[in-house]
Amino acid sequence: MLSQPRKKRGQEKYGWRRFNKLKMIIQRFVLNNFSDLIITNSQKGGASYIKYGYKDYLVKHVPNAVKFDIEKKIRNEKPPIKVLSVGRFITEKDYPTALKTIEYLLKSNLALTFKYTIVGYGPLKNEIVEAVSEMNLNGLVEIVENPSNIHDYYDEADVFFLTSIDEGMPNVVLEAMMNSLPVVSTKAGDIERMVDNEKSGFIHEQKDYKGLANSLKKLILSIDKRNEYGHKGYELVSSKFSVQRLFENYKEIISILK
Repeated sequence: MLSQPRKKRGQEKYGWRRFNKLKMIIQRFVLNNFSDLIITNSQKGGASYIKYGYKDYLVKHVPNAVKFDIEKKIRNEKPPIKVLSVGRFITEKDYPTALKTIEYLLKSNLALTFKYTIVGYGPLKNEIVEAVSEMNLNGLVEIVENPSNIHDYYDEADVFFLTSIDEGMPNVVLEAMMNSLPVVSTKAGDIERMVDNEKSGFIHEQKDYKGLANSLKKLILSIDKRNEYGHKGYELVSSKFSVQRLFENYKEIISILK
């Protein structure tokens, strides 16, 4: 009886990539020829579709929304200042840069009183935990996996921190601003369209840990700036990313089809 030939290493992966490429080609053909509109929730996503060959006049952008059920918050000075990140434990979130930022911030000003909490889940949890230990940040950094109530962390935080190298339109940023939190973030996806730089937060290039640290420092040292930036973020998200605004955006889209 003849044995089946063994597949070469990477053959299965190559076959899967070829299947995905064929799937994308079929999807593009169907949407370009049989759809009235292609709606994306981020401008970055829409640009990617057009770059890949989707008809640009079909692609429309309707941003995400958050439901407002909380009032604008005024936070009081309560050391330690709590810096919060929320996101999956994956490469795209670039937690190594986040930890490098915290390490640099700590070394540049030992007098700063703050705590950094990372909330999320995902395959890189152990790597993040090991990095925290190797950088001697155990007493400063807390990692929380799948809490029962994420809103408690937003409520207790003072600053929201994001170091992504790739994003679409991250809901965590909208949720942070809805909770009157100033945002310190990298320039990924649609974040520049969500955060008003030096008004509701600070935006830096990816992996710019020194710039990120300096912006965190400004907010950690000033309760007035934290409240000012947090309130401007709240006003921005309530005017541009509310559920009511989402309904209005879809009404405009539907009117195009009439």
